[in-house]
Amino acid sequence: MDWSRLPLGNVKGKTDFRDTEFIDVVGEYARRSYINKKIVEIKDVAYRVKWNSPSRKYSTSVIHIRGADRVVIENVAIISLDADYRTYSSIFIEDSREVIIKNVYIAGAAAGYQIRVEGSENVLIDGAEITGYNYSGKGVRAGGGIWINNGPTYSPNPKEPKWAVVQNCYLHDYLDADNFRNHDAINVQTPQNGLIFNCFIENWGKDGQIGDGAIDISYRNKDRKNGRFRIERNVIRNCFVTKTPGEGAESNTVVWANNLYIDTEIGDYHSGWMNSHIHNSYMFTKPEHKRLYKLWGVGDEGRIVFQNNMVAAASPLWAVFWENSSGVEDNYGLIQSDHNTFFMEQPYFWLGGKRKKIKQLNQWRSHNKDINSALISGRMCNLDQESMQIDTNCLLRGSGSPVYLDGSQQVMQVNKDFWGRTRTEAPTPGAFE
Repeated sequence: MDWSRLPLGNVKGKTDFRDTEFIDVVGEYARRSYINKKIVEIKDVAYRVKWNSPSRKYSTSVIHIRGADRVVIENVAIISLDADYRTYSSIFIEDSREVIIKNVYIAGAAAGYQIRVEGSENVLIDGAEITGYNYSGKGVRAGGGIWINNGPTYSPNPKEPKWAVVQNCYLHDYLDADNFRNHDAINVQTPQNGLIFNCFIENWGKDGQIGDGAIDISYRNKDRKNGRFRIERNVIRNCFVTKTPGEGAESNTVVWANNLYIDTEIGDYHSGWMNSHIHNSYMFTKPEHKRLYKLWGVGDEGRIVFQNNMVAAASPLWAVFWENSSGVEDNYGLIQSDHNTFFMEQPYFWLGGKRKKIKQLNQWRSHNKDINSALISGRMCNLDQESMQIDTNCLLRGSGSPVYLDGSQQVMQVNKDFWGRTRTEAPTPGAFE
């Protein structure tokens, strides 16, 4: 596929229900529930929902499906009108074999996740827009976005997962809340194989006080082995953090490739499995974003690859890597960081936080970190945030490692860039070639 012709997630995932006639419904009477029905298809529904009762896991979910062989939900729009989180989920699917959700629009507050798929084999979510809703006097409130959960599960008869794909989705504007709620935009938990591709997430969460992560990927079950999950060609703008928690088997691998972060940090507290960040671009335009990679307590053998990336900061970072007091001592020793390009002034710390502190690049390199990376100061690095075209000042061509170009790396292969262009034999660090 020529990705240069593929619209970004905020265009591809932007749904158009402007000419749709919404029906105002009372949730208790309009909700749909299907238990052990082999085939469930729900299409062309547009509800504005209010509930009489407080939030409950099942009784205030608008659509609940369990134990189906095939589920298709398409052209569905749901707006939750209760600012006090009475909707639990808009779409809640459990223990089903094939789940397809396409072209849906969901807005407003929810106690749980607006789309929750649990204990299901094969899941495709394509073209979902999930957004906050402006409640007069109470701000723009939302719920969790998409949660695909395969462990630990809370459903009665979970299936073994095979694939989970989330693509061409637009999740945005989780701006206000009554208090902190652990609501991620996209949360995939203990998958077997899968992909998050061409999604656009913006304005989601604030400093851990409102909402939570833009993307949360985790392995939380050591019995799940040989999992392969990839996050590619996504734009994550003005969000609190992306997260990788959980303790899983060493044979699992998560790869972040060709993603563009804008004013969004990384939080990592995983253990066991491989967490790889390859050919991503991280742009910091605001002075309040001070840390790139936060080590929140990485456990034993929580391996981290951070290579062939580009980091640009308009003002000095407080720390490139930052570790708290949790996890194994000297979390930073688990990082394989090299062949990166840093367009910024000297940071206050290459390693900061509550343990060891390393100020100078040569000291950081003495720990076998970023030996072949470049720190380039005094150069402006501009990005057109409409077209996502980056200027050539932000490219240090030929300085990346070619090790990820060939198929021997399997899930870690990155031979194209953000626009789908073939990478050169001496690739450019970052998402753009």
